[in-house]
Amino acid sequence: MMIMNPAGQPVIQLSEMQPAFQFQLQLPALPPLIGIQSAYADQSFTFNDNYVDDCQQSGTGANNANCDTPVTDGISIATQTPDDPSNLYDVIVNADALNNCDEFDAGDNNVDCINDIDHIVGPVSQANNPANDPDVTNEIDIVTDDNMLNDCTETGNGNNNAQCTNIGNDVISEITQNNFPGNTIGINFVASNTVDTLQGFDETNDCDESGDGNSDVTCTNDIDNFIGPVDQSNALIADTSNNIHNNNLEVSQIAGGTNDCDESGADAGINDAECTIQVDNSVDSVTQDNGVLGGDNAAQTNDFSVIQTSDLNNNCDEFEDGSNVVTCGLEDLDNSLFTVDQTNDAVNSGGAGISQNNEIDGDDALGIPGITQVLIGDNTCGQTGSGDNLAMCLIGFTDNSIASIVQVNSVSDADDQTVISQDNGLVISQALDLENDCDENTFTGSADNNAECIQF
Repeated sequence: MMIMNPAGQPVIQLSEMQPAFQFQLQLPALPPLIGIQSAYADQSFTFNDNYVDDCQQSGTGANNANCDTPVTDGISIATQTPDDPSNLYDVIVNADALNNCDEFDAGDNNVDCINDIDHIVGPVSQANNPANDPDVTNEIDIVTDDNMLNDCTETGNGNNNAQCTNIGNDVISEITQNNFPGNTIGINFVASNTVDTLQGFDETNDCDESGDGNSDVTCTNDIDNFIGPVDQSNALIADTSNNIHNNNLEVSQIAGGTNDCDESGADAGINDAECTIQVDNSVDSVTQDNGVLGGDNAAQTNDFSVIQTSDLNNNCDEFEDGSNVVTCGLEDLDNSLFTVDQTNDAVNSGGAGISQNNEIDGDDALGIPGITQVLIGDNTCGQTGSGDNLAMCLIGFTDNSIASIVQVNSVSDADDQTVISQDNGLVISQALDLENDCDENTFTGSADNNAECIQF
């Protein structure tokens, strides 16, 4: 079934009266998109999709299922340059994918079970160049929230030979927002750029088996959330009073992954589990820039916040009478933030009040940091009665990383009467909670599990 819809360097904070430092990171070109459209002023997309494969087979064998759900959403390259002073770009994508792979009794089915969902949004470019409008706005809201389940089943008399794979790939390729008003604008002028994104995947493999052997499971969850680069700028050349320039960016990247590898009893053993989870939440370069030449009473603000979280579990099971041959792996788990560059620059302002703020400090009242990176991972390797399972349990290559942060406020060529207020705020929270719980639990007779829990 094919469905197509249209790391660590120092933190630098500066507040001084000199030209501002600039930085730009170039991202390699992305592959062509599906469903490319132009956009003017307002554009909105909403997808609510439900994909189900019921692979079945029930008794005496055969069926040789595959259960493959590849979904690719290429959601618009957009360039918005309207005659009116506002741009809006809105995307909501919700996808639920279920492979119910079945088999039940007497063997065969030879299932595969693959959910592969890819969202590619953008690039999106918004620009305003008004002559005299009092307010100009660019706004982008993107939500992708997906749930994927492989229920691999099998039950009695062997075979099924499951594999069970979930792949989630969410790319917001590039965002550019610019406001360049002309020098004829009036007083009380407001220019703002706003981006709010949520990228979420929840992936589950319930690998099952039950009695009489076989299934030969290999459960895999792979999650990638990516955004960037993001470039927001406001530039004003005018001698008018009371100008406000805002850049706002809020990013949320959420990954949930579970492998429940099962097997159970009534002997004949097997299931041959492996169970791996890989996650990458990544934000490329962020640039926020406000510039004013000649204005009186200017307020310039850059505000950025990001939440990157992963909550992952391998529950490798086995239970009674043997086999399963587990190797639970949580590897290549990354929350990555590359360069953040925030700049406010005011030049040749008269007897005025200049307020400049760079904020990466979240919500003080609610105790929410500006940057939150959390990795939670658990291997519960199981076994319980009689014997086998032969656990290993690996956790490795885990990383919460921030490459660099630069915050600059600059005022130059201002009159002596100019009142200047400058502030940089930064609050960071990083957490790792990783555990191998290797279990075994044989109560009378037999044993095995032979755990070898490794973190690196």
